[in-house]
Amino acid sequence: MESAINSVCFIQLLSNTNYQHHLRLLSLSKCNIGGDFPNWLLQNNSKLGQLHLDGNAITGSLQLPFLPNLKTLDISNNKIRGKLPPNIGSIFPNLFVSIMSNNMLEGLLPSSFADMKNLEWLDLSYNKLEGELPIGLACKGSNLFFL
Repeated sequence: MESAINSVCFIQLLSNTNYQHHLRLLSLSKCNIGGDFPNWLLQNNSKLGQLHLDGNAITGSLQLPFLPNLKTLDISNNKIRGKLPPNIGSIFPNLFVSIMSNNMLEGLLPSSFADMKNLEWLDLSYNKLEGELPIGLACKGSNLFFL
């Protein structure tokens, strides 16, 4: 019951974000938030630079809008399922840190990860992803130092 109450509070707390468009940082780590991934929250906040929703009980799939300013994404330790968007590299063109470990993501690793030229940290461990690493992630000139 506590999770449902926190989910309702989360929705009520963030309902005003539909009307403001200037979030730069959203950090709700380990808040016992449940329910579907809040795709609606990201749609109106294209200036978002950091998103920390790790350590919750968020479910559902990722249907992500274009977030050109996002530098840090941490959605680890949730229950997010489904496939990663095939165009994830163009959704987050300036991403430095991507932590999506300990979820239920599945399918092939999108080759568009190689389009993230600034990516330094990528953690997709403890999911059901398969396939080869995109060649651009390991080539000369890549900034990636944690995989």
